[in-house]
Amino acid sequence: MLGPAGSGKSSVVLALVRAGFMLVADDQVIVTDGVARGPAALSGLIEVRGVGIVQLPYLRAARIVIAVTIGRAERVAGAAQHPTLGIPMINVDVTGAVARIEASLRCPAIRIV
Repeated sequence: MLGPAGSGKSSVVLALVRAGFMLVADDQVIVTDGVARGPAALSGLIEVRGVGIVQLPYLRAARIVIAVTIGRAERVAGAAQHPTLGIPMINVDVTGAVARIEASLRCPAIRIV
């Protein structure tokens, strides 16, 4: 999840967790060969603005299949690729982000391998 501070990244992550996804890392992410991991000291921790640090169930590592940028959503998705990771990249706004991310993961144009 990419976006400036205060854009709603953690709120979207919390909504994704509620929808059945798992947290891998918050704020600091180590990416090696397309696999994301969080630093051991921060495992399962997410900062919730206005609340503080919260412990959630988490995965130790996960293969990255899509990059999500929080911002203004595109009306029609293009074939954007993350410049470093070479994976599909989508833009979503916070409103309806979970539904859009779930739909993107099912979209043939995304081509998740």
